[in-house]
Amino acid sequence: MNKFFRQCLLVGSLPASFCLPASAAVFTVTESMWGDPTTLNSLAWAIEQSNTTPGADIIQLQLRTGSSIYVDNATPVISSFLSRITESVQINGNGVTLLGNPLFIGTNGIEYNKFTLSSYTPTSGDVLVTPAFSFAEIGPSVSVGVKDLNIDGLNGFLSAGTDSVVTVINSAAKNTVPYGFAGRPVFEARTGATLNLHKVVLDRINPLENLIGGAEFAWVGAIAGGNATLNMTQSIIKGTSSSIGGVNWIGGAANIVSSIFTGSAGGLSISGSGAVMNIVNSLFVPDFAPSAVARIQAFSSGVANLIASTVQANALLALDVPTCSSNPDDYACNGVPLQAFDAGSINLFQSVVSTINSDLTGIIDSYSEVFDMNPTGDLVADAHSYVQPTPNADAADLKLLFNQPSLLTGSIPYELTAGGLFYADLPDGAALLPGSPLRSAIADAEGANQLINPIDGSVITTDVYGNPRTAFGRRDIGAVQSTQEVPGPLPSLGVAAAFRWSRRLRKAVRSASC
Repeated sequence: MNKFFRQCLLVGSLPASFCLPASAAVFTVTESMWGDPTTLNSLAWAIEQSNTTPGADIIQLQLRTGSSIYVDNATPVISSFLSRITESVQINGNGVTLLGNPLFIGTNGIEYNKFTLSSYTPTSGDVLVTPAFSFAEIGPSVSVGVKDLNIDGLNGFLSAGTDSVVTVINSAAKNTVPYGFAGRPVFEARTGATLNLHKVVLDRINPLENLIGGAEFAWVGAIAGGNATLNMTQSIIKGTSSSIGGVNWIGGAANIVSSIFTGSAGGLSISGSGAVMNIVNSLFVPDFAPSAVARIQAFSSGVANLIASTVQANALLALDVPTCSSNPDDYACNGVPLQAFDAGSINLFQSVVSTINSDLTGIIDSYSEVFDMNPTGDLVADAHSYVQPTPNADAADLKLLFNQPSLLTGSIPYELTAGGLFYADLPDGAALLPGSPLRSAIADAEGANQLINPIDGSVITTDVYGNPRTAFGRRDIGAVQSTQEVPGPLPSLGVAAAFRWSRRLRKAVRSASC
């Protein structure tokens, strides 16, 4: 087990502005049907015009805000994608939704759409009536901006090509299904690509896909990338299927800042040599999620850093836990909510990990450094992180496991309801209880111990819900800032530990930006 945090913070950089350079042309969309490249003022036409016009163009949707562009009768140009973008462009969606209504008829004669599901995709004997398309594949080395554009009932949103830069702002994806095509991530990034997501919401993504037996850890990911960079800020994932994790990143860097994962939101996975996932000022509450993906995992030398973040796991809501007493090595019986194996590492800094009811489901190790016959991983914490003891891991066990003799443990720091079986509803349920030692624990939070955004090196001034991140010059441990009473002095060990980390973090940010 490592005694020190790995020097593993990678900083992905956003463009200087989310906006593209001055455009060469503006193409206006007024048609409510997808159309084709010859349909004047359709979105298909506008993309074709942009692709054949040199320079960074603008596509302006001028339909009424909240209206839809219907895609059911469209013809994809490549695989399941309705379009392929080969020139830099800014798409201003004006709050319009690309709307699909995929449908198949089962052998029992019942119609299944994006709401009434009973199987992942049409099988032999079923009749596919309307397939589910994906919006756009982005070509290599292209810069694309998308703002205020939504999808509903599609298969995926965007696939960022090699070395491309794709920025999506204030957009949403919901009710995605793969009817007629292979299921795919909502957003994906290929080698060398940079995917910037700001104020993006994902809800009900690819429902009911099954795990792959023997490789349960190999999630697809609602957001996925390989040897690429993810910069995700102020975004929400609140519904994925039983094997679709929230974010699955293989190689490269994934920076997740001030974001929320809740309501069957899947999990967060990082893998690959040199791969780093920074989870900063974020809330991870995978309630009502099957346990197999209700976790943060790092494997194959990947590193996950939880910085000023909160994890709440209620094992009672896990739906697929087997009889662990007879299956002690089962993936679902261990690592919920933290799993590191095969030389992967999870590092906690000023973060809270709370787990309840693991004994009611038979989960063996909620915090695990092993899986199957793979090499072990590392779980590491600083002196200002809290981990909830479980029936199978008391405070002494956790201090040894996380290699931190000063690890904060003790009573549950959050409000519980219904006889202690559930966390209180968010956002109040993620606020620390009055009198908790985790409140106001970080001194000089507006000075030497400022919370730094790993994407651009800026100071984070609000918590995950937009409230002021400090009070009286101090900061709570975790992602949610409570209404603070005037605190007492912080133990000197805490000040020193916090200062050392802040200094290392600032140095890493400066080095990456040079």
